[in-house]
Amino acid sequence: MKWETTETLMEVAEVPVKIHKVSMEEATEFIKLQEKHAPLIAFGVSLCILSPVILLLLAGLADSKMMNISNQIVGGIGISVLLIMIAVGVYIFIKCSNEGEKFEYLDKEAIETEYGVSGMVREKKNAYNGKFNLFVLIGVILCILSPLPLIISGFLTDAAYIITSMVALLLVIVAAAVNMFIRVGMIRESYEKLLQEGEYTVEKKKSSIIIGRVSGAYWCVVVAVYLAWSFIGMNWNKTWIVWPIAGVLYGAFISIIKLVIKAEE
Repeated sequence: MKWETTETLMEVAEVPVKIHKVSMEEATEFIKLQEKHAPLIAFGVSLCILSPVILLLLAGLADSKMMNISNQIVGGIGISVLLIMIAVGVYIFIKCSNEGEKFEYLDKEAIETEYGVSGMVREKKNAYNGKFNLFVLIGVILCILSPLPLIISGFLTDAAYIITSMVALLLVIVAAAVNMFIRVGMIRESYEKLLQEGEYTVEKKKSSIIIGRVSGAYWCVVVAVYLAWSFIGMNWNKTWIVWPIAGVLYGAFISIIKLVIKAEE
């Protein structure tokens, strides 16, 4: 009887939730840091998207015989530039991540803002909505129009250097669009994190931790399946199909995880 009473009390007792208090100084520092990092992260992502451009352009010129350059030189220069651009992008990501490490609690913990903080953040968010909507609209239009030069050139010519140039132009347009998304998206996210809105409500913070761990395991399994199938069958020209299938299944997988978490809550 005593054991049952103790067990009941343990079940009834509420586990205290860790709440991080955010001062006006912390909120202001976080917003300024996001405003500083947004263009840097956007630039780093753009570098990664643009990294194959030189390789594509040189390969097109070499195939068309417009330049007396061997495939070895094309590969050497193109891949070197690609790796350098990715390395610079990764350096930017790591640097910004280290600088923002002190504010990681905003992604994971419930917060409580001091007097005046929510009002200040809400005012900034409302003032920023116009710029955010404009940049997102332009970015979406750029993404929709990005394949247009390649499609038109495909109808007009089959010259290798023109086709590869249009692919490079497509990447430039996409990089510009993604740059715009990230620039305004990170700043908008800073407001949502402090207001605990959108993807940063207390409930979604709890589920994001679980989803993050499950996602890591999921993609490790996908990579293992891809490598095993590729090396065993030596069908590298076919095994790429794993990635689009995995991408589609990932969306369904995450949706199921969210439903399970919601049902348990």
